[in-house]
Amino acid sequence: MPEGRHEVPFSYTLAKTLPSSFEGEYGYIRYTCKATCERPWDFDISSKKAFTVVGIEDLNEDPKVEQQKKFNFEFAYLPKLINRK
Repeated sequence: MPEGRHEVPFSYTLAKTLPSSFEGEYGYIRYTCKATCERPWDFDISSKKAFTVVGIEDLNEDPKVEQQKKFNFEFAYLPKLINRK
């Protein structure tokens, strides 16, 4: 391959059931694509790029989405049981 800038077009079909990208206080869903140019007589060149996935699932078609959910959390703080050093 001659010296210079080269572009290699490609495409990849993602699964339709992938969850959408998300950033939250307690977690995240992130997607990246990594490309590596392997060079037999030199160091490989790699590049990584983040991208956003917007789900195509229509939540209006899922009857479970409309069901109300209730969660109860209990928390106890026992300071004498915690070892302080």
